[in-house]
Amino acid sequence: MAIEISKQISVPTWDASARRRAAEYWHRRGFEDARAADGDSLIGSRGSWFGNLTSFDMTKLRARLEVVPMTPQSVTVTLHVETFGQVITEWNRAVLRLEVCEFAHVVNGAGDLQAVWTRFRGDDRKASWNWGFSLGVRGSMLSDDWGGVIDRLESRYHIGREPDVEPAAEAHPSGEMLHEMSRRKEARARSERRGVYLVLGVIVSLIVLLRLRPDLGDRDLPGEVVMLGCATIMWAIGMWELLKQWRTRTWVETRCVVKSRETERRGKTYFPVVYYEYRVRGRRFLGEKVHIGGGGAGPELTARETIARYRPGTEVVCYYDSSSPNRAVLDRSVYLRGPMVLLAMGVGFALFALWIP
Repeated sequence: MAIEISKQISVPTWDASARRRAAEYWHRRGFEDARAADGDSLIGSRGSWFGNLTSFDMTKLRARLEVVPMTPQSVTVTLHVETFGQVITEWNRAVLRLEVCEFAHVVNGAGDLQAVWTRFRGDDRKASWNWGFSLGVRGSMLSDDWGGVIDRLESRYHIGREPDVEPAAEAHPSGEMLHEMSRRKEARARSERRGVYLVLGVIVSLIVLLRLRPDLGDRDLPGEVVMLGCATIMWAIGMWELLKQWRTRTWVETRCVVKSRETERRGKTYFPVVYYEYRVRGRRFLGEKVHIGGGGAGPELTARETIARYRPGTEVVCYYDSSSPNRAVLDRSVYLRGPMVLLAMGVGFALFALWIP
């Protein structure tokens, strides 16, 4: 998985002096091999796969840079960032947008944006802590204040914005397929409600049990047993999520036709939903999952960019389970962040159990 930021920037002139300033700037941003290429272009790379698996810093992720002159007074800057092992938020994307804004300032002779970066890093750090403690529920959306700041910086040098997702009007699903899409949407809503009802049922049952048998609350249960039990649950869920994703690596590849796409909001998280038709041994199936583990979900922008890769009417690759052909995905990448968070929580519970006297 990857994200790509591509912006067109106005410059006084793209000469040798501007290229030198550009190379020096991107060198400071971690592209240590930033260098001139054919046709007055500039290319470079930074980060590593190790950074993808261990760092929350966008400048440590594996990335490619390309600066291409379009006219004597404009260039296009493209940042292609690998997101394997990462959950990308709007704050992460803002880092890339700010880098492009600062690049525009530098090549136009206006200096750097050190004061802006200092304030941004403070707010970004607060959002990261908020995101971590809420397990991704809060802290992923860029604040309106910073959205306005970056928009103003981009407009100063006519930095082109990323295009919105085009309306999905290229394909016209049949009435039968529309009915099936509607049925599946209702089924997902029912499944979500059942999960909420289950949690509430367990809580109410415990309260009622303690009311009927108050003596149960007087029995001492060793704290380390409770903590180890929680650790076991976290490890089991984390390993199950990792195994689910890994199993899709063995699924069979085939071609499918994209029929429709949309984003679906569940709480504060947006999920990408893409309907696609494929055939297995002459039978027609309708898939809807992009990723088995919820890859591509997050803020609305993340979900919209995920579905933007699948235009209705186009033919793409999908993968289906040979033992159950009605199960299919479009992306079988392994996202480690979710399972690793659960495994880390399990380690925390286990360490706490050892600490209890």
